[in-house]
Amino acid sequence: MLDFYAGWCAPCRVVSPLLARLAHEFEEKLRIVKVDVDTSSDMVDKYGVYSIPTIVFLRNGREIERIIGAKTKNQYRNAIIKFLQKKRPVKSEHH
Repeated sequence: MLDFYAGWCAPCRVVSPLLARLAHEFEEKLRIVKVDVDTSSDMVDKYGVYSIPTIVFLRNGREIERIIGAKTKNQYRNAIIKFLQKKRPVKSEHH
């Protein structure tokens, strides 16, 4: 899970401690990586981030879901649970 933020972004400063608590809660199942938009323009461009805070959920390097804007802790928790419950693609067996 990528957390696109900036130090000067007031909503990001509200969201950051919520995500830190959720990172601890889901530490065995999910990794949250903070991406400072001021120092990571390559990542901003790669993921097309135009507004912060933006959360991008990745599985095997591919975007699965995105949340734009500040949300409540429960909204983030529910999104994480939904993401973790999504079925992973099943590899087809060759006969």
